[in-house]
Amino acid sequence: MKNYKKILLNKLIDSYESSVIYKGDALRDTQIYLKFNLKSIKEYFDELNYKYKEEIDVACNQLEIEKFIKVYKGKGYKSHIIEKIQLNLENIEAAYLYLNRKEKKQKEDELSILLESYKEREDALGNFATYITDKLKSNGSVKKYLDIDNVSECKDILKGIDEVLKQDEEIFRRNFSVKVYGDSKRYEAIEGKIIKIIKDFSSDEVLNDYNILKNYTYVYFKGDISLRLKESKINANDFLGGIAVSSKDIENIKEIKVSGSKLVTIENLTSFNNYTGDGGVIYLGGYHNSVRQNLLIKIYSENPNINYYHSGDIDAGGFKILVHLIKKTKIPFKTLNMDSETLCENINYAKDLTANDVNEINRLSEIEEYKDYINVLSMMIRLNKKLEQEIIF
Repeated sequence: MKNYKKILLNKLIDSYESSVIYKGDALRDTQIYLKFNLKSIKEYFDELNYKYKEEIDVACNQLEIEKFIKVYKGKGYKSHIIEKIQLNLENIEAAYLYLNRKEKKQKEDELSILLESYKEREDALGNFATYITDKLKSNGSVKKYLDIDNVSECKDILKGIDEVLKQDEEIFRRNFSVKVYGDSKRYEAIEGKIIKIIKDFSSDEVLNDYNILKNYTYVYFKGDISLRLKESKINANDFLGGIAVSSKDIENIKEIKVSGSKLVTIENLTSFNNYTGDGGVIYLGGYHNSVRQNLLIKIYSENPNINYYHSGDIDAGGFKILVHLIKKTKIPFKTLNMDSETLCENINYAKDLTANDVNEINRLSEIEEYKDYINVLSMMIRLNKKLEQEIIF
């Protein structure tokens, strides 16, 4: 049997804590009501189980006797039906005590204390801590990111963000969870919230693939690339489909030589498989983490005199990956098939831009790091088109 006294009183307190009364902005004698309808309390109108109405009527009667609420019933033939209940604001402290419930302000203060030690950081966690603190001060809602009713989860999320940002070596998700929480499944349960916060508050234009893995990732090589590992040498040209080296073995590569005149990094695996041009070719798989970043830096240090190209989608995401690549590796990548001419030549296969695409392209066009690509960014806007890499090769 449900405790309808607590259910109804909690609903009223929820409304109270979201109201202008609680925020101190009420300009007149505002009251807090809960109207009875199918949305607010469905059971009350269940004609097949009349006992629910009886239980709710009893609960409301007791709450009124205890001076927590005032009950309003219908008139005439509806005089036995509750239309709404009103919270007694003069007895609000007793209501919190009865519910054994912390006041919203107290929970917000506890969260502010948790955030305090992170606010001075100059990273995603610092940006997030400052944002949430400012929201709380202005009586704004933070439920998009944190549940103030669950302090334990808030602590785990903040700790998780901190540890993810510090994780500079690849580690399996469950091992990471044990390391951070002493529980092999805890990180997985809140990973989505952690990554969303890092993504939304990162100062980078894009989000790295952080080093928390379900399984090892692979770097794919083909073309004019030779690798020397601990005890062996491998020439990617000997394999028609190229070779894949797990991220675990990347650190064992002692030497990488590109015998052609260029190295091409490719964003899409299908395009990597279809590529038949000259040079060495590497499939990055979207955004790169520290392992792939260090690999590219190693290649560049050992092959400084060749040309470096990147091929990706002709859309906002493709250029963000390119700029991210240049920023993190300091390699002077040129674009390959990511220009206005390629877009126009394949216009029949291009897709229309969404409203979000347009907003993002316009935003990128104002950023100094994207000035070298302004012609193709402008062409995308002019034609209202974007192009996937798979169309090209």
